[in-house]
Amino acid sequence: MSSTTDFADRIPLAQKAGLAAIEFWHWRNKDIDAIRAALRAAGPNGLTLVGLGPATNLALALATEPALAANVAKIVVGDPLDE
Repeated sequence: MSSTTDFADRIPLAQKAGLAAIEFWHWRNKDIDAIRAALRAAGPNGLTLVGLGPATNLALALATEPALAANVAKIVVGDPLDE
Protein backbone atom coordinates (compact mmCIF):
# COMPACT_ATOMS: atom_id res chain seq x y z
CA MET A 1 0.00 0.00 0.00
CA SER A 2 1.36 3.38 -0.92
CA SER A 3 2.31 5.85 1.78
CA THR A 4 0.60 8.51 -0.34
CA THR A 5 -2.77 6.78 0.01
CA ASP A 6 -5.01 8.62 2.47
CA PHE A 7 -5.21 6.72 5.74
CA ALA A 8 -8.98 6.25 5.70
CA ASP A 9 -8.70 4.78 2.19
CA ARG A 10 -6.17 2.25 3.48
CA ILE A 11 -8.74 0.61 5.77
CA PRO A 12 -10.87 -0.97 2.99
CA LEU A 13 -7.75 -1.65 0.90
CA ALA A 14 -6.18 -3.57 3.78
CA GLN A 15 -9.36 -5.59 4.31
CA LYS A 16 -9.62 -6.37 0.61
CA ALA A 17 -5.99 -7.56 0.64
CA GLY A 18 -6.81 -9.87 3.56
CA LEU A 19 -4.66 -8.02 6.08
CA ALA A 20 -5.63 -8.29 9.74
CA ALA A 21 -4.06 -5.03 10.88
CA ILE A 22 -3.12 -1.57 9.68
CA GLU A 23 -0.41 0.63 11.18
CA PHE A 24 -0.15 4.39 11.15
CA TRP A 25 1.87 7.09 12.80
CA HIS A 26 0.64 10.34 14.30
CA TRP A 27 -3.08 10.02 14.84
CA ARG A 28 -3.52 13.77 15.25
CA ASN A 29 -3.18 14.65 11.57
CA LYS A 30 -5.72 12.10 10.29
CA ASP A 31 -9.22 12.94 9.02
CA ILE A 32 -11.20 11.46 11.89
CA ASP A 33 -14.56 11.76 10.09
CA ALA A 34 -13.18 9.75 7.15
CA ILE A 35 -11.75 7.16 9.55
CA ARG A 36 -15.15 6.86 11.24
CA ALA A 37 -16.85 6.30 7.89
CA ALA A 38 -14.26 3.66 6.91
CA LEU A 39 -14.69 1.85 10.23
CA ARG A 40 -18.48 1.90 9.85
CA ALA A 41 -18.10 0.32 6.41
CA ALA A 42 -15.56 -2.23 7.70
CA GLY A 43 -18.23 -4.10 9.59
CA PRO A 44 -17.98 -5.99 12.86
CA ASN A 45 -14.55 -7.12 14.06
CA GLY A 46 -12.72 -5.24 11.35
CA LEU A 47 -9.01 -4.56 11.37
CA THR A 48 -6.63 -4.20 14.25
CA LEU A 49 -5.46 -0.59 14.34
CA VAL A 50 -1.82 -0.14 15.33
CA GLY A 51 -1.07 3.49 16.09
CA LEU A 52 2.26 4.95 17.02
CA GLY A 53 2.08 8.31 18.72
CA PRO A 54 -0.66 10.08 20.69
CA ALA A 55 -4.11 8.60 20.02
CA THR A 56 -6.14 11.74 20.70
CA ASN A 57 -8.18 11.70 17.48
CA LEU A 58 -8.95 7.99 17.69
CA ALA A 59 -10.02 8.37 21.31
CA LEU A 60 -12.29 11.25 20.29
CA ALA A 61 -13.82 9.19 17.47
CA LEU A 62 -14.62 6.31 19.83
CA ALA A 63 -15.84 8.60 22.61
CA THR A 64 -18.25 10.42 20.32
CA GLU A 65 -19.39 7.27 18.49
CA PRO A 66 -18.87 4.31 20.87
CA ALA A 67 -20.60 1.86 18.51
CA LEU A 68 -17.51 2.06 16.27
CA ALA A 69 -15.59 -0.04 18.78
CA ALA A 70 -17.53 -3.09 17.52
CA ASN A 71 -15.96 -2.55 14.09
CA VAL A 72 -12.39 -2.69 15.39
CA ALA A 73 -10.85 -6.03 16.29
CA LYS A 74 -8.16 -4.50 18.49
CA ILE A 75 -6.38 -1.20 19.06
CA VAL A 76 -2.67 -1.20 19.80
CA VAL A 77 -1.11 2.12 20.72
CA GLY A 78 2.55 2.85 21.31
CA ASP A 79 4.42 6.06 21.87
CA PRO A 80 7.73 6.11 20.00
CA LEU A 81 10.68 7.18 22.06
CA ASP A 82 11.88 9.68 19.46
CA GLU A 83 8.89 12.02 19.78
